[in-house]
Amino acid sequence: REEVIIETGSNYGCTTIILAQALCDAGCRGRVISIELDADNAARARKNLELAGLAGHAEVRVGDSRAVLPDVVAQRQGIRAVFLDASHLHDDVMAEFETLLPHLSEDALVLFDNTYAIADEGEDSRVNGALKSILDRHGGNLINLAHVSWYTPGLAIWQREPAL
Repeated sequence: REEVIIETGSNYGCTTIILAQALCDAGCRGRVISIELDADNAARARKNLELAGLAGHAEVRVGDSRAVLPDVVAQRQGIRAVFLDASHLHDDVMAEFETLLPHLSEDALVLFDNTYAIADEGEDSRVNGALKSILDRHGGNLINLAHVSWYTPGLAIWQREPAL
């Protein structure tokens, strides 16, 4: 099967490597398309992908995800896996999610990192607030594991509600 995994924020290629290896382990053709804001981080991600032997299974694009993501998904339908971990500001997370939403398959999983509610009163509500906005605007099922990972903790998985 041909699969594309979309990732925003490459974490120097660490998460990109995990996602690319998962494609290989599942016997899928396809690739991870990672969007990284910082050119130096993108170069480091590419180098780490080479060292891991997975450069042929991933592509790292440089730029702001809000600008790059529409081009990445323009001709793609049925995207089944997404990992959003670029900017953690509410409006940026919402922009990424809502750009992707029309291109997701019915069974797609969208993962969010850094989901713990860390905002103080009057601050940007970050990823945690975006998750609440997503449920309000788009519904779906959400599992938020608020205490996993390191600072800022939290990992959430969103999926559409199944059609009955």
